[in-house]
Amino acid sequence: MTIEIKCDMTAEETKDHQIVIYSDGSSSGNSTGCGGWAFVVMCDGTKIYENSGRNDVTTNNVMELTGAIKGLEYVKTIVQPKIQ
Repeated sequence: MTIEIKCDMTAEETKDHQIVIYSDGSSSGNSTGCGGWAFVVMCDGTKIYENSGRNDVTTNNVMELTGAIKGLEYVKTIVQPKIQ
């Protein structure tokens, strides 16, 4: 399932706001199995976007990283991120 909440701010408007990404991922067991990932993007404490997905054959580490990477890819579409 994918849930999209459109951000109505331009990249210029987001530069004075705090954007936070929460992400997670997991799989069945520690070896290869079915797994999922998700992320939520917040702007000044308000949810502006969330997304999730799954893979049939994956590992826990891959799903953890996929959630974070997908979140960063989305944020790049709305603002030039400053990663610290």
